Amino acid sequence: MEPNRFLVIEFLDGKKESFTFPAPPSSPAARKMRLEDFMQGQFVVIQLEHEIQLFPLSAIRSIRLSGFMGLGPNDEIGLPISAIRGAEQI
Repeated sequence: MEPNRFLVIEFLDGKKESFTFPAPPSSPAARKMRLEDFMQGQFVVIQLEHEIQLFPLSAIRSIRLSGFMGLGPNDEIGLPISAIRGAEQI
């Protein structure tokens, strides 16, 4: 069974937007390129069935991704060197 994949964007004004999404590419190189591209952008771009939503990073307080294949503590997909790996939220 596929794990649930979701994205939660919390904005500076306190609002939240949540999305589910299909599995990312299975290739580690493709996942790394996507993450690097995302981290260099100025917008979070979400393609829905009949629209595209763009959220400026300057209006975002935090972004949470869950169920993203390749974000385990031992997976190397291009996180910054300063990323804290293997953490557990308490």
